Amino acid sequence: MYSLRQNHRGILATQACEACRARKRKCDEQRPKCALCRRLKIDCHYKDRTLNKADTLSDILTVLQQVSDGVNEILSANTVAHGYTFQEQSGVRPSTSSIGQPSEVPCVLSAPLYKNELHTDHADAELAVAYRHSTATHQLLKWPFVWQSLQSRLNQSQNIVFDSGIDWFLSIHHSSSDNQFPSRLCSPADINVSHPLVDITYSNTMRYAKTYFDTFNYMHPLLDRTIFFQETLPTAMGTVLTATHRIGDESLLITLLVLALGELALSLIMNDRESTEHDRHLSQSPPGLKYFNEVRKRLGFLQFSPSLAIVHIEAMTSLYYAACFRHMDSWRMSVKASESCYLLIKSRQHDWESGEGDLLKRAFWHCVAMEVGNHLELNLPYSSLMDLEQIVPLPTFSGSFCYLSQQLDHVSNFEHHYAALIALRRICRAFHEAMNHETSHSANPKAISSVVQYHANQLERWKSILPPALQWDDARSALVDGELLFGSDISDKSEEAARRKYVRDVQTALLRTRYYYAQYMIYRPLIYKVLHFPKSITTDDVYGVSCCLKSCLNWPLLIVPPGKQKLLLPYLFYWSQNFLGILLVFYCTQMSPLLGSIRKEFLDEGDIQRSLDIMAASIQEMKKTDQMASWSSLVVNLL
Repeated sequence: MYSLRQNHRGILATQACEACRARKRKCDEQRPKCALCRRLKIDCHYKDRTLNKADTLSDILTVLQQVSDGVNEILSANTVAHGYTFQEQSGVRPSTSSIGQPSEVPCVLSAPLYKNELHTDHADAELAVAYRHSTATHQLLKWPFVWQSLQSRLNQSQNIVFDSGIDWFLSIHHSSSDNQFPSRLCSPADINVSHPLVDITYSNTMRYAKTYFDTFNYMHPLLDRTIFFQETLPTAMGTVLTATHRIGDESLLITLLVLALGELALSLIMNDRESTEHDRHLSQSPPGLKYFNEVRKRLGFLQFSPSLAIVHIEAMTSLYYAACFRHMDSWRMSVKASESCYLLIKSRQHDWESGEGDLLKRAFWHCVAMEVGNHLELNLPYSSLMDLEQIVPLPTFSGSFCYLSQQLDHVSNFEHHYAALIALRRICRAFHEAMNHETSHSANPKAISSVVQYHANQLERWKSILPPALQWDDARSALVDGELLFGSDISDKSEEAARRKYVRDVQTALLRTRYYYAQYMIYRPLIYKVLHFPKSITTDDVYGVSCCLKSCLNWPLLIVPPGKQKLLLPYLFYWSQNFLGILLVFYCTQMSPLLGSIRKEFLDEGDIQRSLDIMAASIQEMKKTDQMASWSSLVVNLL
């Protein structure tokens, strides 16, 4: 078991900058420059540290505070004259050879490499006050270049929603009247009035429960396996044997949700039907619905007082809705979970070192992950829970574990994956806030490049400090331990082996794909700069644009078998939006001569075609049951 509370003196000694080492002074490790180097006005260089198996989770998370400090330094330094204090530069400098090794002073080319025909110099001046950064894909349609180039086609289309944020989300939800999007999962008459656990056998109970912990709980570690099997499940089953159960028993609802999600996951992994048939089945009568409806019937009796169990129940309910493409219901329940978690944390003091305290930390960081995802991907508002992000410690997973749980955790490197994703989300959120600040007054091209370069360096550092078991070669991103991800037909394996291999592959593919998506998201403002400020393009910007385009291709997630296990991906509807954004970016490469030249020079057309075909096919595949994918399909058809 790794610990987050390990002494860090050894790490500090190896992290000191070269100037502090030479002077034998204590280094405060501030980035991009420590206090001594800032005072002496000299370059600040940190020696790379080699990780080994003894490194703890906190080694990954050291980047979190440095990201926050660096963002604050950028914001404070640039808050002059509309937030910018950049020096004028001239001359041409060679492009960087590494993202992590930027040149000290970016330079502006004396003339644009190409002129974007859709914009005049006068139009560019007006665009400087029209852009407010957003990572949400539907906001790309409001880029002046994109909007102007699609204007004639948009006039010919009908029923395409172009609102923003929550208005867009609600419009998408209410725009479809098709019967394949039922407003309710069932009618009151469909709810079984008998006890929900009467008809399920012990073997199926254990089968579904184990599947849940091997799938959903690895992706979203809300529950403790040992506590569930030793306490929660016996309590729920005991109410059947003694006939004394009361509606609203928390253990019963958690057990019902574990069974519902477990049956759903088992169906997704072992299913061998065609994709469209199975997707339609998921939206109308998904596996586990019988148990889930029993939760819905009883949940209202429990929500009068916040508790850890209520947070678990609401968060797990959100997961079930999301897996069934019920986006509005999923978001609504995730907001309820965040509100309950906020009230629970604020209501009393907590012992964060206890087992219950660690479970509360898991629940909190799960809710934070959902909030950040909904905000960055869909531009939905944050709740008050985000105010506690600096107060609640990171989970240590210090509770007791049964032998099977320890064995699975060791094989999957679960804790390192979890910590790495927290750090990655923090980088993405910090970038979003910094870029949003820089574009709050005007889209200053120099400010865009500065923020992009800083966070690109942070992202590369995140990748470099991953534990050896999680690291990979970009040229072999679809391989793990020399074996192709999803390379074998898991339906030919035993049920247990199938779910374990699939979850391992999903876990690996998600981590790597989220890194490439973060790289794309960080460099994407340079696409905007190329489209709207071609005269301000530097050689670094050209390199950054090439990195943005390259990061869109050959995602490990794209090789997930279509129609079968793909639907187990957490919050799949995010990816239909991400795919649409990339299709829009490559559409711009066809319309802009400058982007087209960068694409031609740095990218392989075969890789482009393969990746874009899979993304477009995925959107078409999901549109029959997914409202967001259906909207995305309408936009794709315009291209």
